[in-house]
Amino acid sequence: MTFKLTTEKWKEACSCGGNNRWKGIRKEDRTQMMKQLQKLRNYTKHKCSICDIKLNEYNRTIKWNLKNNLYICDMCCRKNRQIQQKNRNKKLKLLVMEHYGKKCACCGISRHNFLTIDHINNNGSLHRATLKKYGSNFYKWLKQNNFPNGFQVLCWNCNCAKGFYGSCPHTYNSQDIIDRHVRYRIKLKKEIVRAYGNKCQNCNESDWQFLSIHHKNKTTAKIDRKLYGRGTSLYRKLKKENFPLKEYKLLCYNCNCSMGVRGQY
Repeated sequence: MTFKLTTEKWKEACSCGGNNRWKGIRKEDRTQMMKQLQKLRNYTKHKCSICDIKLNEYNRTIKWNLKNNLYICDMCCRKNRQIQQKNRNKKLKLLVMEHYGKKCACCGISRHNFLTIDHINNNGSLHRATLKKYGSNFYKWLKQNNFPNGFQVLCWNCNCAKGFYGSCPHTYNSQDIIDRHVRYRIKLKKEIVRAYGNKCQNCNESDWQFLSIHHKNKTTAKIDRKLYGRGTSLYRKLKKENFPLKEYKLLCYNCNCSMGVRGQY
């Protein structure tokens, strides 16, 4: 029989003594709870093997410790799970990239941190919104559906430029763009690029079509995305504030997206 207790019941059972310990708990559950409490007492005699903090009823992770034969606290357990999840996501991405070509179909770059999946028919936003799957969940969908056709590997530079301008700068000339709204965005972006140094501050990429604004502070990034969104609205805000340098810097899409997804370049 599975047994679940609220945090309040656990606190009451651990702190009370005598008959009050079992108040409000079914008789058939008491035996199982007594076993769990005994395990809890055993774990409180130890310290976390990673951070050396003393284990107690609030920071122990009995299930994880029994499975892995370890004594670790809840915080270290969460960190370990996050690391394992990142490793699984990395392996999944490498598997997907290996199937679709291992390198950017446009410029040939092969560093996996800079690679992503592109919809050949330019319907990526609609498709992902329909599936409601993004990032690693989208890679899982590709694997579960036996890697369907209609996708290719592009680097973030080529993919973002293709999404914004309809085609990668490697295959078209920006002077051929006639739409006045697109021309306005291009003009505004060139002003931003000039104000922030004309090149990526990490890899020195200088093609303005591959450059973007990076937030140095995650809190500022969340506020800006909530108030201004991305792209042109953010560029207008920066121009209005006379191009502040403290919270922003210029990165290419490869470095910016790699920093956002992996936490490193």
